[in-house]
Amino acid sequence: RVRRLLSRPARTPRGGIAVTRQPPDTGSAALAWIAVFKFVKSAVLVAFAFVVHGLTHAQAQQHFVYWLGHNAMSPHTQLLQHAAQWLDGTSPSRIDLAVGAALVYATLYAVEGWGLWRRKSWAFWVTLVATSLFVPLEIWGLTTHPTGLRAAALGINLAIVSYLAVMLRRHR
Repeated sequence: RVRRLLSRPARTPRGGIAVTRQPPDTGSAALAWIAVFKFVKSAVLVAFAFVVHGLTHAQAQQHFVYWLGHNAMSPHTQLLQHAAQWLDGTSPSRIDLAVGAALVYATLYAVEGWGLWRRKSWAFWVTLVATSLFVPLEIWGLTTHPTGLRAAALGINLAIVSYLAVMLRRHR
């Protein structure tokens, strides 16, 4: 009897056959790219957290400033100088807070990436909501301090939100 119940299709209250929800677009290469992008963001944030946490010691800060002085021709010099200024005027507890926030976001990105890679339907919603929440901040950042990197990040995130919204709408 149990086997027979399990093999029957589920019925809706009106007697129709219930459709089980599968994750949308299960064979998409774009979805795999989004998952990889989330994994890369997670890895970058973990690396950032370890580097910044290591720079809380005065000797490590001195090595960083020395290294920065010898790499003045690097294409990332401005970013590195901002990082050095931030470290110079920041207390260790504030640095620990930044490290903790980076690790929380890294965990979120890793969970999103894993869920999308495994084609979990909840991951579509989590990624859509989480990525959408950052769009206003990215627009504000782009309008106050426009850079190519910020414009690219905004464009990628808008593309991800649009793609997932279309996939979820089609699946309804």
